[in-house]
Amino acid sequence: MGNRVSVRDKMPQQEQRKSHGLTFRTTKAIIRPAERGSLPHKMMITVHPQRWSSSAATWVKELVWQNAKNLLKRALISIR
Repeated sequence: MGNRVSVRDKMPQQEQRKSHGLTFRTTKAIIRPAERGSLPHKMMITVHPQRWSSSAATWVKELVWQNAKNLLKRALISIR
């Protein structure tokens, strides 16, 4: 979902990488091409440590807040 709601963090190769199956949403999705040796030589992995929590309440709060921000970003993208 990240690149669909990204307002400022875009890279020129993003669509090309997506079309070649080089965008991942899960750890397993990264492991498969790593085992086949088909990962690019250089990769950037973006993580959001504020989303990691052992508290269910904190995790749900972050989930709701992130979804609200994504709605606003989609609106911005659609009016651009």
